[in-house]
Amino acid sequence: MAISLWTGLHQANLPSSSAILAPSRLAVSGYAVITSHCRRSPMPPLHAAIVRSTVKQQLTVTTRGHTLVVDEPPPAGGGAGPTPQDLLMAAIGGCAAITIRLYAERHGWDPGEVTVEVSHERTPERARDGAQVLVDHITERVTMTGDLTDEQRERLRDIAGRCPVARMVKGATHLHTELT
Repeated sequence: MAISLWTGLHQANLPSSSAILAPSRLAVSGYAVITSHCRRSPMPPLHAAIVRSTVKQQLTVTTRGHTLVVDEPPPAGGGAGPTPQDLLMAAIGGCAAITIRLYAERHGWDPGEVTVEVSHERTPERARDGAQVLVDHITERVTMTGDLTDEQRERLRDIAGRCPVARMVKGATHLHTELT
């Protein structure tokens, strides 16, 4: 089963602050705090991460008490960890798998083992004005080993595409960059 999460986001038409949609353009030097929040609400951030530049392109990320290394492959980096794009794919797939399992369990369904393979490709396409732009395509391939009806499988496929991370990527997310 293949699920196309989002397509047709033209990088050429995105504001320069849209790093979440073009993670390879995100440059962090020294110290950065990335938070997910709504400017109109006094509520605290839903999620927060602290990203510190350490060596070359290598970054140390701390979130909710967990620390991981983010790096670019050689020659740009040392290959000591996943790239920012890898983490975005993992976030999409992980969120889809958790959402599938939670929904299935809430309805008394057994999805069995849930595997989500996420792939990303960037293809050149023509924009309406004739300019050539790079378009990102992300595809999920969901496998569930449980004994589910066709209707249940279709419902879980639909639910996977509406997980919180997929909605954030597909929706009206605003990324604000502030210098301190």
